[in-house]
Amino acid sequence: MKKVLFILCAALSVLCFNACKSSQSSTTTNNANGGVSADDIAYVYFVSGGEYAGKQVEVKVDNYTNFTATPAKSKSAAQANGVAAGSRHIAVSYNGKNIYDETISIKTGAKKYIKLP
Repeated sequence: MKKVLFILCAALSVLCFNACKSSQSSTTTNNANGGVSADDIAYVYFVSGGEYAGKQVEVKVDNYTNFTATPAKSKSAAQANGVAAGSRHIAVSYNGKNIYDETISIKTGAKKYIKLP
């Protein structure tokens, strides 16, 4: 009787674990990630100790995904912007003026602070 009860509990545990795992992997975010699974997202933060702190800048990822960001004066105040992990070309402009244009490599779940003028 104990053996049957143990097997039943083990089977239910496996079913519950698989159900939870499959619902997590299908999550996506709506930021600059091109519909990539949330498991493949990295985060960029924009920091500026100069004239662009607190102003909205236009960010272009891989020449096709656009979003706006507001650079902070310090890393601790910077807000996360989700992008697909991997090699990404990041271009940042303010009022049509290009202020940052680099290709970065960022791993899944990693944080990258981009310093603007």
